[in-house]
Amino acid sequence: MEKTTEQQRQEWAEQLVDREIWHNLCQTMQQEIENSSGEVLYNNFANYTTINEKGEPDENGDSYPEIMEWWAVSGYLYNILKEKGEVVGEVLDFYVWGRQCTGQMIAMDSLIEGIAEEMYK
Repeated sequence: MEKTTEQQRQEWAEQLVDREIWHNLCQTMQQEIENSSGEVLYNNFANYTTINEKGEPDENGDSYPEIMEWWAVSGYLYNILKEKGEVVGEVLDFYVWGRQCTGQMIAMDSLIEGIAEEMYK
């Protein structure tokens, strides 16, 4: 089996982003969270659970994942992200991903690169 190059991984990730991640919803989600006193997260999002210092789910803790960006994604990517334990939900007729990092292109996110490689390989 041929080894995947870093260039291939990046190209696949860029294709995934172009096809499956649609809009930045940061302002929309901020407004929804404010209007619902945060209940929109608790009631509509999978994998939005307390986490311990190791980043693992912790029913006894009081630390929730820190969402840095909100993105509208396709239903296809929504299901994959949900299976991988990412914070996802349905709000205002959007499938929404709560990205827990910021500052780099989404296509460079190791999670997205891994999903893309699984899809295209």
